[in-house]
Amino acid sequence: MRKNTKGHNRIYACLGLVCSLCLLLLTACGPVDFLQETVNGRLEKVVVGEAKEVETISADRFAYQQLSAEEQTVYDQILDCIQHHTDCVTVSTKDQDVLDKAYRCVMADYGGLFWTSGYQYNTYSSFDQVIGMEFMPTYTYTQQEREELQAQIDDVADLWLAGIDSDASDYEKVKYVYETLISQVDYDADSQNNQNIISVFIGKKTVCQGYADATQYLLWQLGVSSIVVTGLAGGDNHAWNLVNLDGEYYYIDTTWGNTHFLGELQGAKKIDYGYLGASTQDLAATHTADMPFDLPACESVTDNYFYQEGLYFETADLSAIGSRIREKYRRGATEISLRMSNLQDYLQVKDDLIGQDRIFTYLEGQQELTYFENQSLYILTFVL
Repeated sequence: MRKNTKGHNRIYACLGLVCSLCLLLLTACGPVDFLQETVNGRLEKVVVGEAKEVETISADRFAYQQLSAEEQTVYDQILDCIQHHTDCVTVSTKDQDVLDKAYRCVMADYGGLFWTSGYQYNTYSSFDQVIGMEFMPTYTYTQQEREELQAQIDDVADLWLAGIDSDASDYEKVKYVYETLISQVDYDADSQNNQNIISVFIGKKTVCQGYADATQYLLWQLGVSSIVVTGLAGGDNHAWNLVNLDGEYYYIDTTWGNTHFLGELQGAKKIDYGYLGASTQDLAATHTADMPFDLPACESVTDNYFYQEGLYFETADLSAIGSRIREKYRRGATEISLRMSNLQDYLQVKDDLIGQDRIFTYLEGQQELTYFENQSLYILTFVL
């Protein structure tokens, strides 16, 4: 038997080999099959656990849909094991790559599995041939502790989701979740439980993994399909989300939407809307996904924040831009963002509004303001 440990997606490193290969196996996870082998002229029995048949509950989950039939079966067995807090389960594969891919897809589809942080696996071998494999989750809480924490999480999640109508559009739902998480939860690299949603709903302080898990967790409750994407952003390990809005795919990066994370603005925390409904092109220069399957191209702009809010401008038409700023201001906006289509027009508008102080022409009675910019996405944001 070979026992190995795997960490949670990108966050935990492999702990390596912890148990040596054994020819005769005396115990297993569940019901057993007996394979006969001839060893030193004697017929011996090798015990192999029987893989459990599990009815899927994940047919409508994105990562699940990217898997082969064998990988989906293993995914179902892993998820069932974790959800029932089972110590171990025999899986329907002998390939550790299949096991790891299935596990990563479970964690991408289900951001709320806060009570597990990785897994170990056993391989059962006869001579050099693998004849079976077991999956053993690494649990960070007992089942009783998990249930108590889940109740606290549910109370907060229900409170937050009470502010959005279930009949709202997909765009309205994702905008609400994005704004709620940024306003309610601080970015804190030293926060406890920051690799899961406990840090979000109970601690109110988290990092990118917590934000992404919580975004997926809340959106799914609102009927919006979403997965957790992991990889690199700005050269560091990072997590964000892929969402399906009205049949089209977009990226959401709740962490980068927090102005305190990027250091864009000192003082009061505000929202950078450049990462709400972002395209593949928008993130190409900064984000690199590392997923066990190909991600779809995000090309639609229909549910991008700036298109939805009428704040995207193809040209440096100061009259049209000023009119929209005035309209938002009169409606009581305390933060107004606008996005240009190219760098040249962005720099022109920035000079007109800030360099020449024309912004105050459209903000009757406003004497001062703060602004921050996201030049890579041609976005100016005014904080009133």
